Amino acid sequence: MMEFLEIGVVVKPHGLKGAVVIKASTAYASQFLGFSTLYLEQMGTKVPYLITECAPLGVDIFKVHFRGVDSPEKAEAMRKLLVFQLASQVVMNDEQDWDGFELKTEDGITIGTVIDQMDNKAHIILVVETESGEEHYIPLVEEYLIRAEVSKKELVMKLPDGLLDL
Repeated sequence: MMEFLEIGVVVKPHGLKGAVVIKASTAYASQFLGFSTLYLEQMGTKVPYLITECAPLGVDIFKVHFRGVDSPEKAEAMRKLLVFQLASQVVMNDEQDWDGFELKTEDGITIGTVIDQMDNKAHIILVVETESGEEHYIPLVEEYLIRAEVSKKELVMKLPDGLLDL
């Protein structure tokens, strides 16, 4: 039998393309961008929804697009549904593995691939290797992150000028 953990709630629809806003439980917020599927409780059953796009709107608030949810009406039907994740997919020590994610600019230009991550007291530092073998240290912070496309293993970020020159 699969074991689930409650990790949030759908707050409301967002926009005209079927996105929803999810308020994540604080303990799981840092892992939210790493999930590829979430389970919504509908009529007592945990129904899986594949995430096609997930972007932070705040520390524990996320805009999420699910496959097959493509209208405001479908998103509205999800309002106030509890959000669950398989216990086996939740990292209990509050770490998310970003290794293998491709880092791109908002213009679609590939910067490199995440090969490691370092935790410091303020935030996670991604170690990104470029095609030429250079390593860059990129802070994974809200101000830079535009979206995480989990199904594609892509992080899209707007980095400050000069960061890659360090």
